[in-house]
Amino acid sequence: MLIREAILSDVPELNKLLNSVAREKIHLSVNKTKTLKEREKWFKKYLEKRKKNKKIMLVCLKNNKIVGFSSAKRKNGKKSHVWEISYQVKKEYRKIGIGSTLLSKLLDYLKNIGAEQIIAFVIETNKASATLLKKFGFEEVGRIKKGIKIGENYCDYILFQKTL
Repeated sequence: MLIREAILSDVPELNKLLNSVAREKIHLSVNKTKTLKEREKWFKKYLEKRKKNKKIMLVCLKNNKIVGFSSAKRKNGKKSHVWEISYQVKKEYRKIGIGSTLLSKLLDYLKNIGAEQIIAFVIETNKASATLLKKFGFEEVGRIKKGIKIGENYCDYILFQKTL
């Protein structure tokens, strides 16, 4: 297993991964599918933010295939000490440590660049994500009751935070 920063040539595989996650409808950061052209445009915007140290994307490769992805985005202005994270793992590769490895590497990176506060939003039905965050010392600090609507169903919108 290899964790590295995402590069432009990863976009086709990233698009497949993120679209498969979007179809599951349980992840907040990926909620709709995109065409390859849309994803390429998205990635080029990322590269601009990366140059300004406002975003980082990591990919996890297993047998030279992208099976996981994590990212962190820096907030602006008076919140510039806060970074919001997200992560996704291909369904068939879950529960084997990829999420933990991605999150560990991402948090190490953020600590090394001086990030102070890390936040993550989770849908209450995504128990695996909440468990992973708690494993890494995140605490639930906020909850919006029925803050997410998927179809006709409402879910709580949970905010987790960790101080580095």
